[in-house]
Amino acid sequence: MSMKRQGFTLGEVVITMATIGVIVALTLPLLLGDIAAKHRMVKLQNTIGDLSNAIQAYMINKRINHLADNPEDLDFRNLLNCKFDNKEKKCVEISEYDHKNMNGGDASESLKASFQNDILVLDNGVMISRQNSQNAYSIFIDINGQEPPNTVGLDAFVVNVYFEDQRDDDGNITAHAGEIVGYLSTENKTDATLKAECKGGDGLACYTLAEKNGFDPDYINK
Repeated sequence: MSMKRQGFTLGEVVITMATIGVIVALTLPLLLGDIAAKHRMVKLQNTIGDLSNAIQAYMINKRINHLADNPEDLDFRNLLNCKFDNKEKKCVEISEYDHKNMNGGDASESLKASFQNDILVLDNGVMISRQNSQNAYSIFIDINGQEPPNTVGLDAFVVNVYFEDQRDDDGNITAHAGEIVGYLSTENKTDATLKAECKGGDGLACYTLAEKNGFDPDYINK
């Protein structure tokens, strides 16, 4: 009488477990990376929402519909929840950048040249800095703070906030005063140009593309 084989041999179990281990080892980093990228995009959107709410609240409290009268008066240390140094009795601020671009080059010097003010650290770890231009605030945001990847386009971005309404040649508003925006349509930048500039360390180009693609974590390849 023949005996039916039941179960698996030890060798078969070992081979199966080893195969599963290899598959997990190959796919887990990709899966975790995708989750981290999605989390960064969500945090970027939340940070933009917090900034927008703070600016709008400031404009309402001041009873103004533009920011041109006194741009220096908009101080994020008074409008956002900063990380507070109880010993120094002030918000935590840092002065150094340690960032790279998507191409692997150093972006620290260009960021420091563009944003000469100290970087404010918020209580949720986000870092933010502001620089005034002729007609707008240029705002640097690193949603991971000093934690990696510290890469323009991954966790570091730049946005603009115009002092007054911006209009095209036909008089149509392209950005309202106090609105957080990237490059305007009137600047006629193609997607190919934005991608190249983003990979080279232009945080405003990165934000423009990210917003245009619904904050898809893979926005740079869309």
